This record gives sequence, C-alpha cells and structure tokens, in this order.
Amino acid sequence: MKTMKIWRLAFAMLAAFSLASCSSDDDGKVSDADINRALFEMKKEYRGELQYGQKDEGSRKTEEGVVAQSAEGIRLTIPLEPIAAQVKDAAIAQKLREWQTADVFARYEFISVEDEYYSFRLRTEMYPDERFAEPITRTQPVQYGGLTLLFNQNYTGEYQKPLEALSFNICIAGILINREYVEGFKPIIFRYEGRGHTRIYTDE
Repeated sequence: MKTMKIWRLAFAMLAAFSLASCSSDDDGKVSDADINRALFEMKKEYRGELQYGQKDEGSRKTEEGVVAQSAEGIRLTIPLEPIAAQVKDAAIAQKLREWQTADVFARYEFISVEDEYYSFRLRTEMYPDERFAEPITRTQPVQYGGLTLLFNQNYTGEYQKPLEALSFNICIAGILINREYVEGFKPIIFRYEGRGHTRIYTDE
C-alpha cells in the first residue's frame, strides 16, 4: 500500500509539473492583441543608416538617409553592388550594377512585446519585381530567369517606442543566377538603424 501511495504521489507531481510547463509555454507566446498593438505603433516610414558588408569581415559601407517602411512587415531597398562584386561573369555583374537596387520585404515574427520595447525575427523575401524574372544572358538564351536572393531567416531586430527607433539585420546567404546557385558566395549582412519619420495611414 505504501508503495502505491508513493507512485500516486509521483504521478500527481509529474502531472502538476506538466501543467506548469504548458502554462509557462503559453505565457511565453506573444498574444494577437500585443502583435496588433506593435504593428500599429510601428506603422511608420523610417529614415536612417544602412551598413552592409560580407559576414565576418570588418569593413562596412554606409548609406545615409535610407528609407524603410513598416506596416505588416518591413520594406527596404538594398544595393546590388556588393552582390555584383562576387559574380565572376562580367556581363552578369554589369547587369546587376545597371539594376542598382532590389527591394526586399521582411515579415515580423514577434519574440517579445513589452510596453516600450519590441523584439522580433524577420522572415525575408524578395519584393516582386519583373526585372528579376527575365533571364540574365550573355550570348545564348537560357530557359529560366534571372536573379533570386536567398536569405538567412535567423536574424532579428528591435523597436524602442520612446525613441521611435527601429533597428534590424538582414542576411543574404546566397544567390541564384538563372536558377543556378552561385558557388563561393560569401553572405552579406545589412544592418539598418532608423527613426520614425512619417506615420503610414491606410484605408483599413
């Protein structure tokens, strides 16, 4: 009997621990209400600084007065020059330099929404652009088009409400040219820091 009581006590403690663990996990999830509050607060046009360079290398280039727009996610224009610099085919590299820039769109995945501080991960993709759907050719046509940027989805950002300050990192981990992976491509990190400039209003 005493052994049975011990087992019952052990099962009861295990059940209580499991319930506590589930409750803790639920508490760690950002609620829909907090997400909507954060999205509304961050719905602005930002002006700031964009730094970029190859991962794990010290040198960085800086562009001032760069605009980022935040609504359901972030839309940012990035330069194609650091990508072109890694393309060995001169004709293709020249085409990338003629295009100059590409737009990217990053959706928020909120980690924490507090009163004055929000943190998030970004799920980044290329913004639709018909230029990049066309094949990049030199002398012979190819079946598939153009330029595809591949992003590392593990990078994060933050928003400081009192300062209206938005900062985040985006990483291009690789590229496809005409749907062929470019070997030896070194990841490029883009670091943006900006302040809220103009609130974005919609018809919604």
